[in-house]
Amino acid sequence: ERLVRADVAILRFGSGAGFARWSERLAGYVHEIQGAVGRMIWRGERAVRDRESRVAQSLPVRRLARYDEHLMQANERLLSLIRSALGHRRRLLETRLTAAAASHPKRVLERGYSITRAARTRRVIRSIEQIRDNTRVVTEVRDGEFHSTADDPRQSRLFD
Repeated sequence: ERLVRADVAILRFGSGAGFARWSERLAGYVHEIQGAVGRMIWRGERAVRDRESRVAQSLPVRRLARYDEHLMQANERLLSLIRSALGHRRRLLETRLTAAAASHPKRVLERGYSITRAARTRRVIRSIEQIRDNTRVVTEVRDGEFHSTADDPRQSRLFD
């Protein structure tokens, strides 16, 4: 469920500060998953040791080797499954981190897009409704920025 929420948030965010927060959160998720997998391995190994101890105490010696082999196989299967799950989660998080990095504003500018902001407030202009007649804007492109004045799009031009 956390990963689904992270997917939705990655699609919504659009500023460098948002990228930094999500990058930190993703790093935290990787750390949590690694800790959880470590605990799972520890519990699995402890369970195997406990079972092995019970087998050694309750079974005749001639059957002990056979049960020991079963326990070792179960332990190997458990470790393999845990490693596989960890690898899958790591790849999933790396993919999401790559997607988050690709939507960083600087990467968007490198792909040829621009970011237009109100000159006075430096807030991103997301809608034509934010433009009034003679609104001063700053347009940021890959190699710099330039200032311009926007006309009110709702006002008809005299000589159009």
